[in-house]
Amino acid sequence: NLRSICLNLYRVSFNELKLFLSKISFQLKKLRIKKFNDENFLNAEQWEELIINSMPCLCVFDLQYTGLIDDNLRQNFIERFCSKFWIERNWLFDYYYYKDENSYYLNFFSIVPY
Repeated sequence: NLRSICLNLYRVSFNELKLFLSKISFQLKKLRIKKFNDENFLNAEQWEELIINSMPCLCVFDLQYTGLIDDNLRQNFIERFCSKFWIERNWLFDYYYYKDENSYYLNFFSIVPY
């Protein structure tokens, strides 16, 4: 009866996380994730599907992402976390990004995870 989990992920893909959560998370109420350098974790539609299908009791969703990002895709990622699904649950996000020489970095994080 796991109700809460906090994960710091380094070399775990979204599909691996999805498989893990689908096996243990039906009663999960709190999910906190920190992820570095994998833009797949910024796919809002994947998260929506996973939450609806595997975590229907989830009350707290706290996502923190830090990593390289394609500057042309940055705004697209952010806008997808502003859909009705996220707003209805009051799961809101913010971000900042910066350029370091030739690379862009994004910090994306929950501001109201519960």
